[in-house]
Amino acid sequence: MPPGDAPNRKLGPAIKRLRTAAGLSQEEVAERSDITLNSVGRIERSEVNPTWTTVLRLVEALELTLVELAQAVEDTEARSASSFRSETDLR
Repeated sequence: MPPGDAPNRKLGPAIKRLRTAAGLSQEEVAERSDITLNSVGRIERSEVNPTWTTVLRLVEALELTLVELAQAVEDTEARSASSFRSETDLR
């Protein structure tokens, strides 16, 4: 994978958090979005960047808006920064 194509490390965890908050399994999201179960898992683990079409399918499957997804990504970013600061303070 070329360097510019590195997976977004915040989108996957945000999708996973939203999915679990909705009480849905990966299988349910895969079925609702017509995406393979393997793909849902790889997206949640930040192994791949989903296409725009896939993001829209996931948003629909999770019954969200794009704004809600964007807010969840921002929350993930804030959590990551906070976690990093906590780890650094422990050293």
